[in-house]
Amino acid sequence: MNEYLKQYIELQKQFRETKGKADSVRALYAFKEELEQSEDTQAKEVLVYVWYSQEEKIVSTQPRPGYQEIGFASLEEWFNFIQALTKDGYRIT
Repeated sequence: MNEYLKQYIELQKQFRETKGKADSVRALYAFKEELEQSEDTQAKEVLVYVWYSQEEKIVSTQPRPGYQEIGFASLEEWFNFIQALTKDGYRIT
């Protein structure tokens, strides 16, 4: 797992634990901006695709059998999608 993904998972954990308090939201937006500006391909890989299961309410950054794959044309689309799922109780793995 790359360092960007580890950081993203930690920020999402903080977001859930604080129930979306302002500091955790600001940290996620700052991270999104950092990834957008990065030239590192590993940074971009964190944001391009996710796989999710509506039945299990899980979002994964890795392919999983039976999960739906979705790709995003922009980081903003990706971020909004992830944020909506976490608000609906999805866990990120």
